[in-house]
Amino acid sequence: ARPDTGVYEGFVVSFDMTAASAASYEDLPDGENADDKDLNAEEDGASSVKEAGRKAVSGEGAVSGKSITVTANDETVELTGKESFVFVDIFDYIHFDLTQSRGRGIVTLLNGANADYMAQLQDGDVIEIYWNEGRKEA
Repeated sequence: ARPDTGVYEGFVVSFDMTAASAASYEDLPDGENADDKDLNAEEDGASSVKEAGRKAVSGEGAVSGKSITVTANDETVELTGKESFVFVDIFDYIHFDLTQSRGRGIVTLLNGANADYMAQLQDGDVIEIYWNEGRKEA
């Protein structure tokens, strides 16, 4: 998948930080994907990638980019370190265990409307994420 590929209900997405490469999709020639390249990072490189990711999520250190503040499940959350944010970025900042569906669908709302996972987030947005318990909406 490319960074702009949509992720929808029922998809499973995983990312192996130990196999991360400094090359981005934009760095690859047309027709190639990351699987065509040797992405085995050296031990030190993998540790650096993990540490940078941890700092970006925790807000430690100097992180370039902007920040926005949203309300997610009635809590104020500051998203930092990117030039723009999309709906799925919120999962890097809140605790919501996606493995606990037990056959239930996930409800994702952005400012009261069904959210597209790639919807752009703006400062002040209100996000609601919860499991559909079979309630009928009024």
